[in-house]
Amino acid sequence: MVEGRSGEVNMTAKGYPEIHTYKWSKSGSFIPRRTDGYDQLPGVTMEGPVVFFNQVSRHDSGAYTCVAQNVEGSASATLTLNVLYPAVIFNITENVEVSEGESVQLECFADGNPLSEDTITWRRQGSSGTQLVSVNSEPGHSILTISNLTRNDGHVLECVADNGVGNPSIRTAHVTVLCK
Repeated sequence: MVEGRSGEVNMTAKGYPEIHTYKWSKSGSFIPRRTDGYDQLPGVTMEGPVVFFNQVSRHDSGAYTCVAQNVEGSASATLTLNVLYPAVIFNITENVEVSEGESVQLECFADGNPLSEDTITWRRQGSSGTQLVSVNSEPGHSILTISNLTRNDGHVLECVADNGVGNPSIRTAHVTVLCK
């Protein structure tokens, strides 16, 4: 599910005699019953075999177990909720001064779900999407290296984090080339 959205899952069990109780839990904690006050609040509630996800957050991700019970015994099933949320840059190399002829490394860190090696890209500010190649990239972390800088390489660069969920996150890095 995408963060902020709502949904429900029905895990109705069949048995003889009829099922008389359902219990839902996540990580050993029981999910509260849905009541009139809970149906509008964000979070997870249950009513019998149905678990309700209302305005889910990333913290609602995880394994949910439903136990159905009758007088003969019980059976359980588990579902995994994966909450997707937009990529957000939380740290970037912002200002760098470097002498002409030297190299510079810029780093950008992002969080989001999902994250892949191509979630983070770099570009010159004002360019029409021309990407710069980052040599070291892993999910949520990218290092851009620019070698043998000249006085013309002083730019404002943009780190763009986009995982396809929501809007991209963009932060800038200023590269100043010092020269004689």
